[in-house]
Amino acid sequence: MTPTCLAMMDLDHFREVNDTYGHTLGDEFLVQYAEFVMSHLRPHDEFFRFGGEKFLYCAADADLEQGRAVAEQLRKGLSDREFFVEGYLPLTVTASFGLTLLDPSVPVEQSIERADQALHAAKAAGRDRIANWQAPN
Repeated sequence: MTPTCLAMMDLDHFREVNDTYGHTLGDEFLVQYAEFVMSHLRPHDEFFRFGGEKFLYCAADADLEQGRAVAEQLRKGLSDREFFVEGYLPLTVTASFGLTLLDPSVPVEQSIERADQALHAAKAAGRDRIANWQAPN
């Protein structure tokens, strides 16, 4: 079986965007963000909104190193990009990522939970970074 990398992505401090500018602008920003991410994934990768400002991408035929390279490209591209919504100043945002491999020996929900745990580790380490899931000792 070929490896499949799962990445959970979350926009850092996005609540501040909604609180400052409102949910309509926040939703427009999320559309632009999703378009940016999809334009940087491979044609056969899958991309999903997981809830709120959390997203999941699934990179088939990608190990953790390859998945991390994609995540780093997205992380760097997002932090360097200005998003424009008419009538507002340009917005910039960073994102944190949690990576794991899809594990065929466990339910897919457990692999998603592992990516989410890695995401929380990235946020706890300071945000705007990537963390891999670590099995408990």
